[in-house]
Amino acid sequence: MTDTPTEREEGGGWAKLRRRKVVQWGLAYAACGWGFLQGLEYVSEAFIWPEQLRQVAIIVLLVGLPIVAVIAWYHGDRGEQRITGTELFIIALLCLVGGAIFWRYERAAEIARKPEPAVSAAPARPAADQASVAVLPFVALSSGVDDGYFADGLSEEIINALSALPELLVTARTSSFYFKGRDVPVPEIAATLGVAHVVEGSVRRSGESVRITAKLIRATDGFQLWSETYDHSLGDSFAIQTKIAESVAEALGVLLDGRRRSVMDAVGVRDVESFVAFQRGVQFFDRAHNQGPLLGMLQNANAEFDKAIARTPDFAQAHFYHADLYAHFLIDVLPGKPTGFRSPDGLDVTEAQRRLAADLDAAYRYERDPSQRRVIQVVRTSVSSDWRMLDRQIKEAYASWDNCRHGLWIDQTAIVFGHGESALAHDAKRARCDPIGGNWTREAITAVWLGRAEEGLEAADRIETRRGPDRDVAFTRVLAYLALGRLDEAEALYVAADLGAPDAPPAMSLLALQIPAAAGRANEWERLEPSLRNDPHRLLVGAAVFGDRATANRVAAQVDALPLGPAALLRIADRCGCGSPFELEATPNLGRLLSEGALRWSPIAPIRFPLKDW
Repeated sequence: MTDTPTEREEGGGWAKLRRRKVVQWGLAYAACGWGFLQGLEYVSEAFIWPEQLRQVAIIVLLVGLPIVAVIAWYHGDRGEQRITGTELFIIALLCLVGGAIFWRYERAAEIARKPEPAVSAAPARPAADQASVAVLPFVALSSGVDDGYFADGLSEEIINALSALPELLVTARTSSFYFKGRDVPVPEIAATLGVAHVVEGSVRRSGESVRITAKLIRATDGFQLWSETYDHSLGDSFAIQTKIAESVAEALGVLLDGRRRSVMDAVGVRDVESFVAFQRGVQFFDRAHNQGPLLGMLQNANAEFDKAIARTPDFAQAHFYHADLYAHFLIDVLPGKPTGFRSPDGLDVTEAQRRLAADLDAAYRYERDPSQRRVIQVVRTSVSSDWRMLDRQIKEAYASWDNCRHGLWIDQTAIVFGHGESALAHDAKRARCDPIGGNWTREAITAVWLGRAEEGLEAADRIETRRGPDRDVAFTRVLAYLALGRLDEAEALYVAADLGAPDAPPAMSLLALQIPAAAGRANEWERLEPSLRNDPHRLLVGAAVFGDRATANRVAAQVDALPLGPAALLRIADRCGCGSPFELEATPNLGRLLSEGALRWSPIAPIRFPLKDW
């Protein structure tokens, strides 16, 4: 189309665009699009919609911009601002086509990102020149009340900063801190952790001053690749942590640019008191899960996490750990208590639910690591009343989960819903960066649950070689023996390892039911059942493995009616190893969530219980 004489006389291209309303339409479109994306981000977080939805929206808006410009040009030419029905249809069709192409691309990318199934072979040890490192807990040389926590926290901050670099294999805190206070030579530590280098150091505080010494050691010959001593004020100690991490990375051959330095710098807490309070809380948290009493120790942990959060409200990890008390209260403790029961710190059920949701929301909102954010999202959804996106969220979490941090209950949820291979692949990766700490037996247990009991025994052997014999490894072996039908060995080890002790974790206490049931000793149920009536979790598992269908369905219905009943039933199904411990018709709330989320109810049955006929 040629310009008219009037247009040539009235100005150049910019004036022509303004006269034809292209500029006005473009600015209005951009403003509306930006507002729409801001609103979509807020709503997506509130309703836990997938991140791909926002990506699709951005693509569609970008595709729409030239369409709007063309329409504005021709409408300006006619002096009109209305859009015909045909034009609306064309715009909608283009948006749908663009969205479909993007969706297909995302699906292909997701399949490409899906982790390969774990193999049974032990993880390979790194070569001597591989960029792998363990940061040992720094030694506190001063005797202040909080100096040990400060030194631990400084070590953890260095671990977090180095872990932000994908080129480095960095041992997780739970494994490197295993050697705290132990007189073990550096080469032996490195061999146990499977790394080529070790960072160690010391901290001495004096008033508001701090001296920090750090060194990087090559494990094969004990050669110091780098060492430095820093004297700073206490408030500057976090700058030292960043300098140490950067120096270690550069000594290991990692090229640091401005972006990488900013990523490393962003992971820190930056507040000494928050730092110390969180470390005290973690100590109580670990004792709660390893020694007990569970709720009492978690209450002590939360008192410290509260202090950390009060000073640093966006402390994502503190919020995540803080949620654990309310989850255990609502999922593990509440089912066996009378109506109106309150938590140890006096919370009723409604307030405990509110605090659990608030903690997980805050952890999700403030988490800086995208892969950990997806893990939190799975946990957040599994304790909610809306599971419509849960299956997709599990897939997305495992496709991108590349750190060694705590995942709470994601493994159990994934296995029940048929994602056991993804869980096992991640367990194997985690065993590489966290070989003797954290939930170190999870890889072995997951292998047993997937019907690979021999692989589970091999994993237990590797764990015992690194860590020595303990109750957790014995528990894993008993499960594997049960799955293999080696019942005499299972029962003998159960007794020898004292797995039925009063302080045994809930999963271990179930062995007292699973062992006789696997042997088909039906008369044992009459003896055991009366002692379980105030413990719905164990009563439900016992009824299932001994084939008491009526009791199993009755107890499952009672649990299902509780506020977090469906989440509790997922936990029970994971621990049972017997397939579905109840008939789904007995649990309408769980059934509704499964139906709405199009979730496959596929609890695994690696152990044969001859008395169970459903």
